[in-house]
Amino acid sequence: MGEHLWLGYALAATVFWGMNCAFLEKLLEKNFPVTLLMAFESCLALPLFLALSILQGSAKQGVNMMLQDKSVIWLMLAVSFSFLTATFFIFHSIQAKNATLAGLVEVSYPIFTILFTWLFFRQFHLNLYSGIGGLMILAGIAVIYMKG
Repeated sequence: MGEHLWLGYALAATVFWGMNCAFLEKLLEKNFPVTLLMAFESCLALPLFLALSILQGSAKQGVNMMLQDKSVIWLMLAVSFSFLTATFFIFHSIQAKNATLAGLVEVSYPIFTILFTWLFFRQFHLNLYSGIGGLMILAGIAVIYMKG
């Protein structure tokens, strides 16, 4: 059971991302400021996830990891910066067009995951089938752009 838990988590994420984008589109249609929305989300996230990490005992583990391995700090900063930047741009994309089209283009991010995993870490996780899937994603984006 545990070996397939990743799939349940991934599916749950897609459900909540879809819900989030539906609500987000309605908020951004009202021209709500993206930067204020991100600030508000951050204010909610800090106490919630800090409390959860303390309750789970992972806060101490994370602090110890940062003290023992400085690359953890740099990776944490890189993750945070890339997440916030991606969020900023997808919010603006939804505001400029709509959540459906922005989301359909956004699902191309695995192509860039492959690229950056190789560029930064010299790891390559692509096989024939995932390569074909990536090409299908790019073809889908081209269709959306031409007909959108």
